[in-house]
Amino acid sequence: GKDLVEEIGLGFSVAQAIETVTGLELSVFESQFNRWLINWDDPERSAITEYLGRLDLILAAEAANSDQRAANLGAQLFISDSIIARNALVSSTESLVAALAQLSPPDRAQAIHQEATEHLDRVLRWLSLELQAAEEQNNTPLAEANAMIPELTARNFNLNRNISNLKFIFNIPD
Repeated sequence: GKDLVEEIGLGFSVAQAIETVTGLELSVFESQFNRWLINWDDPERSAITEYLGRLDLILAAEAANSDQRAANLGAQLFISDSIIARNALVSSTESLVAALAQLSPPDRAQAIHQEATEHLDRVLRWLSLELQAAEEQNNTPLAEANAMIPELTARNFNLNRNISNLKFIFNIPD
């Protein structure tokens, strides 16, 4: 690049400078450069794409848990069945927290990883409180769990927005 700029600075045209620096005619250079560019893979983008793909799987499983929770609530389960169902959601979320902890985010995804970790930790706390309320037949933990819903909604929105922004910056499709 520097040699090319120097040649142009000496008064040569872009085509002449490319031919002098590369030894290739402009049309050949363009063709080879286009082929190289199509096959080029940005290592930072690749690392972020891989990380976000794994994170997406974890978040999809968390969304499936949320759907299952809603279905459980709508099913009007017996107390024993409700405890079993809530325990399954807590166990599943614990697995998701562990899976997230195993990911190694690239530098540009560190903030999102921290956000996702905090989000899942809060979801786990929420579901644990609901389980505790069912096991103890006590509405105090349930009231605390219900009070968390606006926070969880906001965290989920912010996390998804920030993931979308990172995908936009690196031109990563959804």
